[in-house]
Amino acid sequence: MTIPIGLGLMVACLVFSSAAQGDQPLVIAHRGASFDSPENTLAAIALAWKQGADGVELDFQVTQDGEVICLHDADTARTAGGKKLIVKKSTFSELRKLDVGAFKGKTFQGEKIPTLAETLAAVPPDKLIFVEMKGGPEIVAPLVAGLRKSALKPKQIILKSFDSATTAAARKAMPEVRTFWLGRLESKQKNPHPPVADAVCSVVGKLELAGISTNGNPKFITPELYQHFRNKGVREIAVWTVNDAATARYHRDQGATFILTDKPAELRGWLKK
Repeated sequence: MTIPIGLGLMVACLVFSSAAQGDQPLVIAHRGASFDSPENTLAAIALAWKQGADGVELDFQVTQDGEVICLHDADTARTAGGKKLIVKKSTFSELRKLDVGAFKGKTFQGEKIPTLAETLAAVPPDKLIFVEMKGGPEIVAPLVAGLRKSALKPKQIILKSFDSATTAAARKAMPEVRTFWLGRLESKQKNPHPPVADAVCSVVGKLELAGISTNGNPKFITPELYQHFRNKGVREIAVWTVNDAATARYHRDQGATFILTDKPAELRGWLKK
């Protein structure tokens, strides 16, 4: 039976897991274990598991010839030692020749930009992957095709994008997985919290999204805002990028579902009561 969007939002309001408050949030390695290894690489993913992460958060975009690769920036200058190739104007073979590990140290020299398939194969059956979609809706079709070819179960995958059209397209193309609203909550308004929360929840309800992913600055995502989201039926909240003990414990105590961090091992220790 298909549940109308309006009714679906009402149901979401009722089923939000308030039990998350006081529980330990899941530790998600931001771009892999990116403090100690080169971000968005197989090395960073492998280290994330060694450091006890529950999941990884990785960035994906499409090359000129249609390959979905794991890379954050629109070009390679920052992570390839100054060698600048624009992803959407470069072929996969051109991008694959670059070294994206040496900038993090000699230990990682020779690390290559991985494909979607390679990253998905590196996620064990008991772990999660947050898939951040860069660019626009053009990434959705090849990305979804790759996800469906992988061995991952739908419950292991969370999709997100800063672009609303891409988010909507992903939600429609792959309804069996969770899709999150992704954005910042900062506002120039004097008292922005209720208006910002209402606007976000409107999108969450309209697209029937599973949760939100936002900047973890406690100045903007306050206890009142956490409660406001819960009252509006937001079921899961992910915060990024948390790299200190005080902020980690703050979000644990507020009931965050996921905490994204560059330092999964340290975060795990900080969260212990």
